[in-house]
Amino acid sequence: MSAGDISLVAGTAGAEVVAVAYRSTTHGEVHATVNGGHFALWFPGDELRDGATEGVQLEATFRDGSTATAVLTLT
Repeated sequence: MSAGDISLVAGTAGAEVVAVAYRSTTHGEVHATVNGGHFALWFPGDELRDGATEGVQLEATFRDGSTATAVLTLT
C-alpha cells in the first residue's frame, strides 16, 4: 500500500461469538467487526508480519459473557 503497511486478521467466528479482540503492542486493544459468524480486524503497521509462523493471540467473547483465547496461524 502506498500509505504504509497494514495488519489484518479475518476469519470465521461462529454464531455465539459477539466480540473478538487483539492486544496490540503498539495500538492497545483492537476490536474486530463481528457479523454473520465472521470477524475482521485491522490496524496500521506490520505488527502481524510473523503471524504465519508465530500465530496471533485473539480473545473471543461469547453471547453468555464468557471468553476464550485462541492462537491463530495466519496463512
